[in-house]
Amino acid sequence: WKRLLAAASLGAASSAFAVVGSLPAMQQSGDVRYVSGGVGQDESQAFISRRADYPLSIEIYANSNGHEVYTADADVTVRDDRGDTVLQTRAEGPFVLVDAPPGRYSIEVTRSGRTETKHAQVRTGRTAREIFVFDAGSS
Repeated sequence: WKRLLAAASLGAASSAFAVVGSLPAMQQSGDVRYVSGGVGQDESQAFISRRADYPLSIEIYANSNGHEVYTADADVTVRDDRGDTVLQTRAEGPFVLVDAPPGRYSIEVTRSGRTETKHAQVRTGRTAREIFVFDAGSS
């Protein structure tokens, strides 16, 4: 029974590590590092659990019959307060976590020709979270 308990403990520990460690590879855009994804339950849980580790969290959803559902394939552009583009990417899932330095940013998300813009203030030790919701008809 001791081996069984040890195996169960090891399995639980490795499962917890797998959730936290299952983010896709970090990518680079100029001086800004970011990670995008969240497709599938395990990966979306990994993004949610790691969201606080990043200064800027961008989430993209579709409104389907009054419910917000995950979506992907949106174009994301982040500009600093001078208007310079610091990140331009196509979201590979509903989450884009950005390791951005402190400052004010304009975030533009385009999905199926519809664009929404929001502004975020990134501060040291905090996560600025911006949520974009598009009509489900915008696929």
